[in-house]
Amino acid sequence: ISGDCLKYSNRHYCDAKALLQLYKPLFRDNSINFAEKFKRSYMKQYIITIIFALCLASCSQHSKHWETLTQVEAFMEERPDSALAILQGIEVGDLSGKEEKAKHALLLSMALDKNVIDKTDFEILQPAIDHYEDNGTPTDKLRTLFYQGRIYQNQGSNAEAMDCFLNALDKGEDSEDLLTKARILYTQGLI
Repeated sequence: ISGDCLKYSNRHYCDAKALLQLYKPLFRDNSINFAEKFKRSYMKQYIITIIFALCLASCSQHSKHWETLTQVEAFMEERPDSALAILQGIEVGDLSGKEEKAKHALLLSMALDKNVIDKTDFEILQPAIDHYEDNGTPTDKLRTLFYQGRIYQNQGSNAEAMDCFLNALDKGEDSEDLLTKARILYTQGLI
Protein backbone atom coordinates (compact mmCIF):
# COMPACT_ATOMS: atom_id res chain seq x y z
CA ILE A 1 0.00 0.00 0.00
CA SER A 2 1.37 3.37 -0.95
CA GLY A 3 2.24 6.26 1.30
CA ASP A 4 -1.10 7.95 0.58
CA CYS A 5 -2.70 5.67 3.20
CA LEU A 6 -3.01 6.48 6.88
CA LYS A 7 -2.71 3.89 9.59
CA TYR A 8 -5.18 4.14 12.42
CA SER A 9 -5.74 1.41 14.98
CA ASN A 10 -4.26 -1.35 12.77
CA ARG A 11 -6.46 -0.33 9.82
CA HIS A 12 -5.41 1.44 6.68
CA TYR A 13 -7.40 4.39 5.38
CA CYS A 14 -6.49 5.41 1.85
CA ASP A 15 -7.56 8.26 -0.30
CA ALA A 16 -9.39 7.58 -3.55
CA LYS A 17 -6.23 7.84 -5.64
CA ALA A 18 -4.55 5.13 -3.58
CA LEU A 19 -7.63 2.87 -3.88
CA LEU A 20 -7.69 3.31 -7.64
CA GLN A 21 -4.02 2.37 -7.84
CA LEU A 22 -4.68 -0.66 -5.65
CA TYR A 23 -7.60 -2.01 -7.75
CA LYS A 24 -6.38 -0.94 -11.20
CA PRO A 25 -4.49 -4.20 -11.88
CA LEU A 26 -7.79 -6.11 -11.57
CA PHE A 27 -8.91 -4.69 -14.91
CA ARG A 28 -7.06 -5.79 -18.02
CA ASP A 29 -8.38 -3.10 -20.36
CA ASN A 30 -6.23 -0.10 -19.49
CA SER A 31 -7.98 2.14 -22.04
CA ILE A 32 -10.90 2.53 -19.63
CA ASN A 33 -10.05 3.42 -16.08
CA PHE A 34 -11.51 1.87 -12.94
CA ALA A 35 -13.95 4.70 -12.25
CA GLU A 36 -15.49 4.46 -15.72
CA LYS A 37 -15.87 0.67 -15.43
CA PHE A 38 -17.47 1.06 -12.02
CA LYS A 39 -19.93 3.64 -13.37
CA ARG A 40 -20.83 1.41 -16.32
CA SER A 41 -21.45 -1.68 -14.19
CA TYR A 42 -23.46 0.37 -11.70
CA MET A 43 -25.57 1.88 -14.49
CA LYS A 44 -26.20 -1.55 -16.03
CA GLN A 45 -27.33 -2.87 -12.66
CA TYR A 46 -29.53 0.20 -12.13
CA ILE A 47 -31.18 -0.11 -15.56
CA ILE A 48 -31.82 -3.84 -15.10
CA THR A 49 -33.40 -3.18 -11.70
CA ILE A 50 -35.67 -0.47 -13.15
CA ILE A 51 -36.78 -2.72 -16.05
CA PHE A 52 -37.47 -5.60 -13.66
CA ALA A 53 -39.53 -3.35 -11.36
CA LEU A 54 -41.58 -2.04 -14.29
CA CYS A 55 -42.26 -5.55 -15.58
CA LEU A 56 -43.28 -6.74 -12.13
CA ALA A 57 -45.60 -3.78 -11.62
CA SER A 58 -47.26 -4.10 -15.04
CA CYS A 59 -47.86 -7.85 -14.70
CA SER A 60 -49.71 -7.73 -11.42
CA GLN A 61 -51.78 -4.57 -11.73
CA HIS A 62 -55.50 -4.48 -12.15
CA SER A 63 -57.44 -1.45 -13.26
CA LYS A 64 -59.24 0.90 -10.92
CA HIS A 65 -62.36 -1.28 -11.34
CA TRP A 66 -60.97 -4.45 -9.74
CA GLU A 67 -62.00 -3.43 -6.23
CA THR A 68 -65.46 -2.47 -7.49
CA LEU A 69 -65.87 -5.89 -9.12
CA THR A 70 -64.87 -7.59 -5.87
CA GLN A 71 -67.39 -5.53 -3.89
CA VAL A 72 -70.16 -6.20 -6.41
CA GLU A 73 -69.49 -9.92 -6.14
CA ALA A 74 -69.90 -9.68 -2.36
CA PHE A 75 -73.39 -8.13 -2.49
CA MET A 76 -74.68 -9.73 -5.70
CA GLU A 77 -77.12 -12.07 -3.89
CA GLU A 78 -78.66 -9.38 -1.67
CA ARG A 79 -78.84 -6.51 -4.18
CA PRO A 80 -78.71 -7.79 -7.77
CA ASP A 81 -80.37 -4.62 -9.11
CA SER A 82 -77.62 -2.42 -7.63
CA ALA A 83 -74.99 -4.85 -8.88
CA LEU A 84 -76.44 -4.65 -12.40
CA ALA A 85 -76.44 -0.84 -12.37
CA ILE A 86 -72.81 -0.68 -11.24
CA LEU A 87 -71.62 -3.32 -13.73
CA GLN A 88 -73.40 -1.65 -16.64
CA GLY A 89 -71.63 1.59 -15.70
CA ILE A 90 -68.19 0.06 -16.20
CA GLU A 91 -66.71 0.44 -19.67
CA VAL A 92 -65.21 -2.87 -20.83
CA GLY A 93 -62.40 -0.93 -22.56
CA ASP A 94 -61.30 0.42 -19.17
CA LEU A 95 -60.70 -3.08 -17.81
CA SER A 96 -57.16 -4.47 -17.90
CA GLY A 97 -56.36 -8.03 -18.83
CA LYS A 98 -58.36 -11.15 -19.55
CA GLU A 99 -58.93 -11.99 -15.88
CA GLU A 100 -60.61 -8.67 -15.16
CA LYS A 101 -62.72 -8.79 -18.32
CA ALA A 102 -63.76 -12.36 -17.51
CA LYS A 103 -64.78 -11.42 -13.97
CA HIS A 104 -66.81 -8.48 -15.26
CA ALA A 105 -68.50 -10.67 -17.91
CA LEU A 106 -69.42 -13.35 -15.37
CA LEU A 107 -70.74 -10.87 -12.81
CA LEU A 108 -72.76 -9.01 -15.45
CA SER A 109 -74.29 -12.28 -16.67
CA MET A 110 -75.14 -13.21 -13.09
CA ALA A 111 -76.75 -9.81 -12.45
CA LEU A 112 -78.80 -9.98 -15.66
CA ASP A 113 -80.07 -13.47 -14.80
CA LYS A 114 -80.92 -12.49 -11.22
CA ASN A 115 -82.88 -9.48 -12.52
CA VAL A 116 -84.82 -11.80 -14.86
CA ILE A 117 -83.28 -10.34 -18.00
CA ASP A 118 -82.98 -13.50 -20.05
CA LYS A 119 -80.17 -13.41 -22.61
CA THR A 120 -80.17 -15.77 -25.58
CA ASP A 121 -76.68 -15.00 -26.90
CA PHE A 122 -73.20 -15.41 -25.44
CA GLU A 123 -71.92 -11.92 -26.26
CA ILE A 124 -71.71 -10.79 -22.64
CA LEU A 125 -70.55 -14.10 -21.10
CA GLN A 126 -68.03 -15.06 -23.83
CA PRO A 127 -64.93 -13.48 -22.17
CA ALA A 128 -65.65 -15.54 -19.04
CA ILE A 129 -66.21 -18.71 -21.06
CA ASP A 130 -62.89 -18.23 -22.87
CA HIS A 131 -60.87 -17.32 -19.78
CA TYR A 132 -62.27 -19.75 -17.22
CA GLU A 133 -62.03 -22.74 -19.53
CA ASP A 134 -58.33 -23.07 -18.59
CA ASN A 135 -57.97 -20.56 -15.73
CA GLY A 136 -59.69 -19.48 -12.54
CA THR A 137 -60.99 -21.18 -9.45
CA PRO A 138 -63.47 -24.05 -9.33
CA THR A 139 -66.10 -21.48 -8.31
CA ASP A 140 -65.37 -19.38 -11.41
CA LYS A 141 -65.74 -22.46 -13.59
CA LEU A 142 -68.92 -23.57 -11.79
CA ARG A 143 -70.63 -20.20 -12.19
CA THR A 144 -69.53 -19.66 -15.78
CA LEU A 145 -70.81 -23.05 -16.89
CA PHE A 146 -74.07 -22.56 -14.97
CA TYR A 147 -74.79 -19.23 -16.67
CA GLN A 148 -73.73 -20.66 -20.02
CA GLY A 149 -76.31 -23.38 -19.41
CA ARG A 150 -78.91 -20.74 -18.49
CA ILE A 151 -78.35 -19.04 -21.85
CA TYR A 152 -78.82 -22.36 -23.65
CA GLN A 153 -81.97 -22.88 -21.59
CA ASN A 154 -83.25 -19.43 -22.62
CA GLN A 155 -82.63 -20.43 -26.26
CA GLY A 156 -84.69 -23.58 -25.75
CA SER A 157 -81.61 -25.82 -26.19
CA ASN A 158 -82.21 -28.04 -23.18
CA ALA A 159 -79.71 -30.74 -24.18
CA GLU A 160 -76.84 -28.21 -24.36
CA ALA A 161 -78.04 -26.64 -21.12
CA MET A 162 -77.97 -30.02 -19.37
CA ASP A 163 -74.44 -30.68 -20.69
CA CYS A 164 -73.30 -27.34 -19.24
CA PHE A 165 -74.93 -28.07 -15.88
CA LEU A 166 -73.28 -31.50 -15.66
CA ASN A 167 -69.94 -30.04 -16.70
CA ALA A 168 -70.36 -27.26 -14.10
CA LEU A 169 -70.87 -29.76 -11.29
CA ASP A 170 -67.86 -31.74 -12.47
CA LYS A 171 -65.43 -28.81 -12.86
CA GLY A 172 -66.81 -27.03 -9.80
CA GLU A 173 -66.69 -30.05 -7.53
CA ASP A 174 -64.13 -28.38 -5.24
CA SER A 175 -66.10 -25.12 -5.09
CA GLU A 176 -67.69 -24.07 -1.82
CA ASP A 177 -70.46 -22.17 -3.63
CA LEU A 178 -73.31 -24.37 -2.46
CA LEU A 179 -75.96 -21.89 -3.62
CA THR A 180 -74.90 -22.16 -7.27
CA LYS A 181 -74.70 -25.95 -6.95
CA ALA A 182 -78.25 -25.98 -5.56
CA ARG A 183 -79.43 -23.75 -8.43
CA ILE A 184 -77.88 -26.17 -10.93
CA LEU A 185 -79.63 -29.17 -9.38
CA TYR A 186 -82.94 -27.30 -9.22
CA THR A 187 -82.65 -26.15 -12.84
CA GLN A 188 -81.76 -29.66 -13.98
CA GLY A 189 -84.96 -30.86 -12.31
CA LEU A 190 -87.00 -28.39 -14.37
CA ILE A 191 -85.66 -29.62 -17.70
